[in-house]
Order: sequence, then C-alpha cells, then structure tokens
Amino acid sequence: MPKKNATPNVKFNDPDFLKRIRFAKLAEGDPILNYFYSLLEVPGYSLFERAYMDTVIPPNIVSVGWKHYTGQLNDQIPILAFDDSAVITVYVTISNANDDLIEEGYALPTETGDYWYYNVSAENSAIEGCSITVEATDLPENTTTQTFRIPA
Repeated sequence: MPKKNATPNVKFNDPDFLKRIRFAKLAEGDPILNYFYSLLEVPGYSLFERAYMDTVIPPNIVSVGWKHYTGQLNDQIPILAFDDSAVITVYVTISNANDDLIEEGYALPTETGDYWYYNVSAENSAIEGCSITVEATDLPENTTTQTFRIPA
C-alpha cells in the first residue's frame, strides 16, 4: 500500500500567503511589532501566529455617520471601525453626485481607538447624491472600503 503524504497541500505560490508569512516574521524580529503583538496575548498561540492571524482578518467599518455631513466647514463625521488588533488609519473621500472629488483626508482617532472623526475641510452646498467613501487600514495593511451615498 502506498504511503500517504502527511504534509498539507499548501500553495506556496499564493502571493497573499507569502505576504502573511513575511509580515509574521517581521513582527517577530521588529521590537515595536514584537511588543505590540505581545500585548495581544492569546493562550496557546505564538507571537508569529498572532501576527499571521492579523493578516487574515481585515478591519471592519461598522458605521459612518453620513447624516452628520451637512456640507458645512468643520462638520464632524463619526466613523466606527475596529480590527482584531488595531485600525491604524481611516481615510475619507467625499465626492459629488458626478463622482468629482470634493475633498479627502485622514480621520482622527478618539481615545477609545474604535471611533474616528473626519473634520470636513471644504464647503459643499449640493450634498444630495454625494458619496462618502471610508477606507480603514490595519497594521498588516489590510484595507476595507465602504461607500455611502447621501440620498437625494
């Protein structure tokens, strides 16, 4: 009877797999990443495994307070985004009904870390049909993007 191969069938040519392995190895060797992932201790999992798992799960954008956008300067748009480790950046793009760019920039985190606020920097008198696009990025650079259209 032929011997079965006990090695799992892993796609070593999968670019995402290789990216995940490289990031997890980087986390082991980099003092800052090593410290960060050591804070996220999960019983039974090594630092390498925790960093690897972080590359698999992208951030989650739970809500965007598009109703707070009135087109006025200094409007604050609240955003709730979280990750299994940490969301590092939240980038916001506001476009008009024709998808022409009105403004873009980074939202600022609050003390809780899950809530972010984008401060509007350009006035817009025609907000009907505008879109607000939010992109959340975590430490291994996974991104999640959601677009909300303001009803006419």
